[in-house]
Amino acid sequence: MPLIVKAPELKGFAQDTLIKHYEYKIKEYEDNERIHEIKTMEFSISLLKEYINLVDPSLMEVPLRQFILETGWFKSELFQVYNNIAGMKYPYVRETTATGTAMGYAMYSHWTDSVDDYIYWRDHWKSKGYKTDDYYNFLSDINYSTSPGYEKLLRDIDI
Repeated sequence: MPLIVKAPELKGFAQDTLIKHYEYKIKEYEDNERIHEIKTMEFSISLLKEYINLVDPSLMEVPLRQFILETGWFKSELFQVYNNIAGMKYPYVRETTATGTAMGYAMYSHWTDSVDDYIYWRDHWKSKGYKTDDYYNFLSDINYSTSPGYEKLLRDIDI
């Protein structure tokens, strides 16, 4: 019969590292649970901010302003009926969460899918070498808007 030996107790750095890893995994699980829960909920600005904070906090500044501008404070038909939060066209050359087109734009099953698609769109441009450190410059570099006052309109939105 083999001997059963008790493993030595972890102490110091090894114990701290294991505890931090365990806490990280718990938070990751809780965040994923909350993301899935939000994906079943009706839109509100507070839920949008919470969702952004969970999936990509870098969207909290300029992209959030874009969402507000593109949807007219979330009142446009494109957003309210077709869940398109950013005025996205249907993409044919990158990954997408869009389910089809409506009114010449992409349509989505849920508003969170539109946020996810915006991330795919942004990452597509980043993969082509564009930098998003200064998001206003990024939008200008990719010729996002033909309106010369687009940046000012975004900057003037109080969030």
